[in-house]
Amino acid sequence: MVLIVYTTIATTYKELDFKYKLTQVPDATLGFDLPGNDAKMISTGFNYKIDDKRTIGASYLYTKKDDRTSTSLGGEFTDIKAHVFNIGYKVSF
Repeated sequence: MVLIVYTTIATTYKELDFKYKLTQVPDATLGFDLPGNDAKMISTGFNYKIDDKRTIGASYLYTKKDDRTSTSLGGEFTDIKAHVFNIGYKVSF
């Protein structure tokens, strides 16, 4: 895992992250409920502190899983991708 953190000013936090995840699922138990392909993931995000009580943030994650053939299912898992967006607003009391 590679983690790169940039801080530009005291009220802003930015992050860039890349991960390569190896599957722990053996071919014998591979299924639609537990696909378990190796995956590459990249994510980025930031938090901005508006004032002492309010913070806004956003993040994005992209993942692409490697193709995998299953002998137990007699088929393939191919072209698996996902995009995840998140926007948050936090208020402290």
